[in-house]
Amino acid sequence: MRGIKDNRVSTIQLIMLYVLIALAVAMVLTTVLRGRISDMMISEMQSGMINVVEQDRFLLKEKFNSIAANLNAISSDIASKGIHNFQYDEDVLQGEMRNYRFSRIGVVDISGNALLGPDINMGNFPGICDSLYGKRRAVYAISTTPGDRRAMVVSWPIMRDNLVTGVVYGIYNEDDLRDLFSIPSFDGVSDSMVINSDGDVLVSVNDQELAKQLRFALNGWQNTFSPSAQQRLFTKVKQNGSGVERIALSDGSQYFLACMPINEIDDLYIVGTMPVSKVEERIGKQLDVITAVLGTLLIVLLLLYSYQTYSKRKQEERLERLAFVDDLTGLGNKAAYVRTLYSYYKDNGRNGQAISIASIDIDNMKACNEIMGFSYGDEMIKRFGIYLSEPLADGEECFRVGGDIFYLILKSQGLQSDGNRLRKLIDDVTARIKAEEHYILTASAGVYQVPDATTEDGKIPSPMECGDNADFARKKAKGKTTNIVCCFDSALIEDMMEVKALEDSFSSALDNNEFVMYYQPKYSIQGPEPILAGAEALVRWIHPKKGFLNPGVFLSLFERDGNSKMLDMHIIEKVCHQISIWRKNGYQVPTISINLSRQTLMLGDLLINELELLMEYYDIPRKLIQLEILEGSFGEKAEDMLAILKTLKKRGFSVAMDDFGSGYSSLGLLNEMPLDCVKLDRSLFTSWTDEVDEVATALVKFTIQVLKLHGREVVAEGIEEKYQVDILKEFGCDLIQGYYFSKPLPVDSFEEKMNKA
Repeated sequence: MRGIKDNRVSTIQLIMLYVLIALAVAMVLTTVLRGRISDMMISEMQSGMINVVEQDRFLLKEKFNSIAANLNAISSDIASKGIHNFQYDEDVLQGEMRNYRFSRIGVVDISGNALLGPDINMGNFPGICDSLYGKRRAVYAISTTPGDRRAMVVSWPIMRDNLVTGVVYGIYNEDDLRDLFSIPSFDGVSDSMVINSDGDVLVSVNDQELAKQLRFALNGWQNTFSPSAQQRLFTKVKQNGSGVERIALSDGSQYFLACMPINEIDDLYIVGTMPVSKVEERIGKQLDVITAVLGTLLIVLLLLYSYQTYSKRKQEERLERLAFVDDLTGLGNKAAYVRTLYSYYKDNGRNGQAISIASIDIDNMKACNEIMGFSYGDEMIKRFGIYLSEPLADGEECFRVGGDIFYLILKSQGLQSDGNRLRKLIDDVTARIKAEEHYILTASAGVYQVPDATTEDGKIPSPMECGDNADFARKKAKGKTTNIVCCFDSALIEDMMEVKALEDSFSSALDNNEFVMYYQPKYSIQGPEPILAGAEALVRWIHPKKGFLNPGVFLSLFERDGNSKMLDMHIIEKVCHQISIWRKNGYQVPTISINLSRQTLMLGDLLINELELLMEYYDIPRKLIQLEILEGSFGEKAEDMLAILKTLKKRGFSVAMDDFGSGYSSLGLLNEMPLDCVKLDRSLFTSWTDEVDEVATALVKFTIQVLKLHGREVVAEGIEEKYQVDILKEFGCDLIQGYYFSKPLPVDSFEEKMNKA
């Protein structure tokens, strides 16, 4: 999931970077190509002006169609009654004028003589003349025969039996035309006007002063001698039906003119105007807005990108801390140690500087945790690590690689010198803690000098191999004395090779049945005579080359490499098999106890299921097997251990605690454990003599009383003297195990001590 989230963050950053570059390019182009963009926007504006003028022309067309419809109605009415029979008095004529908003209205016969309206002959008037030949016309004229100036004459033929019998006409004077051509302005800053072919402005909607200027500027605009701008405008209109051009006026101002002919009226054009200054101002503002928006987006995106980069860096720092920093001490962890040492290799030994790896273990940390509490213990570990790192030189580092284990990378001055320096360093740290906390901590340490080049097999030792070598030296030092340092030298290499040989021969030892069982009897002492009441199964290794090996040689080794689980299961099966043989041979078999390592016990249900299968297979009552758990197994994850013990108890197994008193078990925790038996460690009795007093034995006496009060069976192990037996019998101890009664015996010797049924 973390990898997916990192990829997502990187993709977002990449997209943001692309957008940021695009915005920056757009902003640069907007600034550099401002003039060209302005021209494009002007061209777009001109297209808009043409569209508006076309809309205005459409409005005029609708108005003209209404006028034509009115004249057509009058024409049809006259034609239906006959032109010479049609009688109109002045009142009717005036009514028609008001209805159709004409300034004048009239009817002429086929010869152009007036039948209605002004008593003049209009046969030669251009529009009426055409209508006498059957055409519907609308003509603008500077003056009309009746005397109207700047008027538009709309004429309509009167048809009867497909023959022209006369013409009806209506006249709009200049004021009427202003109402007729009234159209909305363009975007609030333009004016719409109607001009003729000579450039005369006939109607101006808003600005009369502008109309005067345009009359002068457009005078003769269709002539070849007119200014080039006016000629270009006319050419565009003539060729394309519309056009836009920039025209300079006499006062120095400039206007864009959009022109289009009014098709329904001869020689009239509708013109839309727009001040160039307004256009440039508006375009400038738009470009400024675009630039500002792009700039703002650029800044915002830049800030977002910076924030994203900052957040990613912080996230990487958090991940770095999670991956390479120990939470408790703030020092590097095991992964940091590996990375640092690989970095050293990469830098070719940091310019030839030899280094050593030190492994340091706080000896009595378990006791500190159990007596003072885990919070206090954590504080001690924290101080130990910090104090350990403070005097280190540049290029040297301290790492916490496990619970109370630290690694140091030191600049080497030779293996023995490194060992002496490390001893002084540990002495200083433990003395400082003692002075501050009045609590004594001791430590064991091992040091390994990293080879300058490669090992004999041509391989550079890995960081883990270096750490293992330092650990091996430390374990050799542990328990010998306080603050002892052991160097990894040739003697240790031989020991390590011997250990490796034992590890490698484990599988073959199982296959060859090299592990044999011995049984040390347990005697009940509360009766008149001691009687055999049980035995502890003890494993011995008959090695084909090394001969007889005690458990102390190999058990701790197998616990470290994980083989203890296989060995424990092997022992359980051998004991079950042996008990089944004894029972078949008629022996009265006492309870046999079997030691289980912590790793085996943590198998939980897997262990319990395997035990049940073996006991069912060999037909052994569960009362004949007792499982012994070392006191040292109850450290970390005590709750998990308790849960497993409770399950064992619920499934009918007997459970004993071995070596009680060798560590620092809590009596409160002991009370919670579902134990059937507690074995007192031999260390509780080593100080006794045949003249021991009550004070020296009080602890054992009190412990036995507490355990008996809670229903536990009590076994004392390691008993070698009769006075010890007598005292323990007096205290109420149930069983004795030790050399006083018997050493561990092979199968045949133990059989001699058992009774047959």
